[in-house]
Amino acid sequence: MKKLLFFILVPFLCFSATKEEVLKIFKKRFANQTISVKEFKYKPYYVVEINGNVFLFDPNNKLIFPMVFSLNKRGDLLEPYRKELVKESLSKVNLSDFVHYTRSPRKGAQRVLLFSDPMCPHCKRAFAFLKGFADNGTVDLYIGFIPIHGNAKQVQGILCSKDPASTYAEIVEGKKVKLSPCSNGTSEFFKQLIWAQRLGFRKVWRGVPAIFFLDKKQMVIGANLRKIA
Repeated sequence: MKKLLFFILVPFLCFSATKEEVLKIFKKRFANQTISVKEFKYKPYYVVEINGNVFLFDPNNKLIFPMVFSLNKRGDLLEPYRKELVKESLSKVNLSDFVHYTRSPRKGAQRVLLFSDPMCPHCKRAFAFLKGFADNGTVDLYIGFIPIHGNAKQVQGILCSKDPASTYAEIVEGKKVKLSPCSNGTSEFFKQLIWAQRLGFRKVWRGVPAIFFLDKKQMVIGANLRKIA
């Protein structure tokens, strides 16, 4: 078996157990939490998901690990499991919590959710690319905001405007737009942030743009136009 390098060890009282026994142990320890257990590619380990957070559990040594790396392979070996959770969450997204950009989507138009920061140049490139498809109705585009640049008031102001979709498009085009934050904009912003976290923000991805193809259950992080196309 390949040697594994573990980071951030956390003691956990347990014993060598089956998948069902591991699930029972974690449900007892974390009552009223959403928990699932999957077999890991290397035995005797298990992948445990607790409310969207993924850990590796070692029943023999009574330990859990939030990250695990192979000595001869780059990247966290738990990453594929985190991405699978993102795909599962895509079918549960409430699109009414986002800004609907496409005015008249065609029948069968591909639904796309873009997480953006109005001050992010790469987000502007991604939006400009998707905008062409959204304007002709072949893409049904929704927009959520994550103020990576600390511009939360700007985001709240966009969400408070009469037409957030047009307001955002004007900002991307470089036009000066007067914005006035309001309490409703704040609540809408937090709804979008919660969805972003459910879709892996700070766990699978940390920057924007983040583009989710809801019908294909695919994700593209960054303004990689070839992958978007």
